[in-house]
Amino acid sequence: MNFPARVLGVAWLALAAVVASAQGWPDKPIRLISAYPPGGAADLVARAISPRMRDSLGQPAVVEHRAGAGGQIGAQIVASAAPDGYTFLVTVGPAHLLSKFTSKSLPYDPVKDFTPISAATTTILCIAANPAFPPNNVAELIEYSKRNPGKVPFGTTAIGGEAHLSMEYIASLSGISMTHVPYKGGGPATTDLVGGHIPMLVLPISTVIEQVRKGSVKVLGVLYTQRFQGLPQVATISETLPAFSSSGSWIAVYAPPRLPAAIANRFHAYIAETLNEPAMRDRITAVGQVVVANTPQQFGEQIERSMDLYAKLAHLANLKPE
Repeated sequence: MNFPARVLGVAWLALAAVVASAQGWPDKPIRLISAYPPGGAADLVARAISPRMRDSLGQPAVVEHRAGAGGQIGAQIVASAAPDGYTFLVTVGPAHLLSKFTSKSLPYDPVKDFTPISAATTTILCIAANPAFPPNNVAELIEYSKRNPGKVPFGTTAIGGEAHLSMEYIASLSGISMTHVPYKGGGPATTDLVGGHIPMLVLPISTVIEQVRKGSVKVLGVLYTQRFQGLPQVATISETLPAFSSSGSWIAVYAPPRLPAAIANRFHAYIAETLNEPAMRDRITAVGQVVVANTPQQFGEQIERSMDLYAKLAHLANLKPE
């Protein structure tokens, strides 16, 4: 056998092994590594897709919470796991990608060291304000900020997070200047908002939806591609600033690098079927999320677009890795 033929034979054997492995998958329990604590959006997705796995795929799922370091502890576990389809990561997508710009000693590459499975859901972000704050929508916020340059504070729960950079994006597009105030959590931030200690926050709409219904908080705009059906009267940011784009704060499902495509596609199909079941969609929508469940290819394209945008926004916000 000449050299090219031997190489071709080895390639075919490798492909056959991958196909056989995918066809027999899964034959043992699957680990879902949730990179954030119980009760959050990542945990909601992990808990949504895990119970039906035994019936649909023939094996149970075990949800493991490995929170810490902004999702990096859980991500490191998955980045170094075997690409055999038995370990998956459920994490906050923007925070996972933005770690490339905020962490100096990141032990993995958030793009190259993972196989994209799906952006399972999107957590819709909003600009929430105290009712006493004069602006009632994004157009009025822009005009108000122009009259008060650098004097309008907004709060988020992370420096360099999706919420922070989205506001820097809005400021850049509209030619305004605002002051970022970081908080350690959505609870303290919302307490300060309701109490009038800060006029405006950017955070998941689910965090403030009850206060909005009570009238103790108002929403100036929604950071998503379409209006939130729970508050249909509130416009999206892009309705005022057409150049603005946001996919919200999506919950991502990843696998270790080099996972066979057959397994990635099969696991995506299971996620999409589970999350799109009507009762599950209603449950997810009720807490301010939207089912996306895009394919591995679509998710990969979303990651590429997001990294291009985040690089520009990190520069605008003068982020320095720490």
